[in-house]
Amino acid sequence: VNLGIASEGLADMQESPSVDTLRLDPIRIRSGYRKAVQMETLLGLCEILRAPDPEEPLESFRWRSDGLAALDGAQFVEIMAAYGALLDRSLHEVRGEYELLNRKREDLPAHASFSSNFMPAMLRMAEACADGEVRMATMRIAAAARFHRDRTGGYPASVEEVRAILGEMPVDPFTGQPYRYRLEGNGFVIWSPGRDGEDQNGSEETDV
Repeated sequence: VNLGIASEGLADMQESPSVDTLRLDPIRIRSGYRKAVQMETLLGLCEILRAPDPEEPLESFRWRSDGLAALDGAQFVEIMAAYGALLDRSLHEVRGEYELLNRKREDLPAHASFSSNFMPAMLRMAEACADGEVRMATMRIAAAARFHRDRTGGYPASVEEVRAILGEMPVDPFTGQPYRYRLEGNGFVIWSPGRDGEDQNGSEETDV
């Protein structure tokens, strides 16, 4: 996925970006994904504790009463709480903790089958959250670059030149470093190396 932003598209905008664009906050992205994790926890518990009956419609079910289901449910809640806490932090800070949690999957008891099957999806969810943060941050930087151009007559030579407009500079959640930026043609390109961390100089195939 690529979000290289060149000024050819930005220059077509009839008005300057709104101040609201500059105020977009990655915390909102993480909060949304955290709520999704909470919902998945509830749905997962229903799935674990549901006693399927082919005679009943899908929207109705009775609860399982066996102890192993309760243990699986408790294990699932504990695991989801651990993953949910990591969503409050930038991915580059906690990728190792995600991988450590995933390795613990091998040590789960046999009754925790639902938890075991669900765990690999959590790192992918965190990466999707980081993708959303990148899109939001690059929108902010692009908007700030447009303000810079409106004020000075030219786009900034480096991403640092928009710091005064943005206040706190966005940090790439994949690397923990500033976003990559370069002037190109009549405009500019902003990008992140993305999930693999390999910087391909804004490649549309590999970078974000």
